[in-house]
Amino acid sequence: MRINNSFYSFLNFLFKDASISAYDHCIWSGWMPSMRRAALNWNPRDNGPVMVSLVQKWMPILPNWVLENLLEQVFCLNIFKI
Repeated sequence: MRINNSFYSFLNFLFKDASISAYDHCIWSGWMPSMRRAALNWNPRDNGPVMVSLVQKWMPILPNWVLENLLEQVFCLNIFKI
């Protein structure tokens, strides 16, 4: 599954006009693409506990909105695909 470029354009528009912290921006633009890619290739039936453990380890330092996006836009779609 690919996210179209208009989604990223919209997010760039939001980030330029909104006041988000440098940390949030770093997580979104540095960590999130790799995590999204890994999560989209993840098969919950084969290695569910591994991904759950990974997300649980990152949860304390992730901004809530990033975690919500990951859960709603990536993990739920992957789980419902099965």
